[in-house]
Amino acid sequence: MKARNVSWDRDLTLDEFRKLPRMEKHLRVVTSIERKVVELEVGWQTGRLSKQAILKLAGNRTRFRQWHDPKKGLWRWSLVDLDCINDPKTGLPGPNASLMLRWDAVIKRARAPVRNEAVSSSEPPRTTELERQYIEALARVALLEESLAKATRSGSR
Repeated sequence: MKARNVSWDRDLTLDEFRKLPRMEKHLRVVTSIERKVVELEVGWQTGRLSKQAILKLAGNRTRFRQWHDPKKGLWRWSLVDLDCINDPKTGLPGPNASLMLRWDAVIKRARAPVRNEAVSSSEPPRTTELERQYIEALARVALLEESLAKATRSGSR
């Protein structure tokens, strides 16, 4: 995820983006999706992001797509096909379905009602032990996917 020394991994104007080769445009979007998903998973796991913050940043695919934070390397994109779980035209998994399934899992947890606990909006969400283990496993998978993506990008040079 830290590909900061490549030309596409910075805040670009629309003209600069259009001049990028197709593969770099694709890498930019996939890397941004991955970073956003990890940001949500880790933010949820640590309690750094509240339910309200998660839903405000990425509560639906449009918000997720428009979430832009240059300091964290989170970029916008406009092609809706890139962040679909299942392609509505073909019914097949979308190009980034595995990442978007992880996004969907975080959003579903953020939308779930709080169980019999009065929790203030500033207090991090409480999770059961099983949920905590599940979130930790997702974070480990994200790190493994990040390492694999790095290795793949390094090997293709």
